Amino acid sequence: MDTAVQQAKKIFGDYNLCADLFEFAKIHAESFDVVILTEVIEHVDRPLDFIESIKQLLIPGGHTIITTPNKSFFPSDVVWATELPPVHCRWFSEESMKFAAKEKNLEIDFINFRRFYQKNPLTVDLKK
Repeated sequence: MDTAVQQAKKIFGDYNLCADLFEFAKIHAESFDVVILTEVIEHVDRPLDFIESIKQLLIPGGHTIITTPNKSFFPSDVVWATELPPVHCRWFSEESMKFAAKEKNLEIDFINFRRFYQKNPLTVDLKK
């Protein structure tokens, strides 16, 4: 992880760090307007605790944007269509994200990418 952060700093400047989110949230509570997680939450052991730490980082009225592979997009008989553990620890559906939001007293909205995938069928093979 440290290597990725060093590379990001080299390319984008000193805007990245490698830290324990739980400790970082304690030190920097209510410091951010927005927290963006792109394809992260499915790699986390304790997603509800993780979301709580993200919530702790936000100023009142702040927002979080989370992207993750969407189990709801696949037919119900598909058990697992992402990388297996230990790469992905979880596969979230819209229902599981609603549950997490409710547990943490958060509002949730979804963006539907179905039309994108229909226009770009090589991105996801729904037959697998």
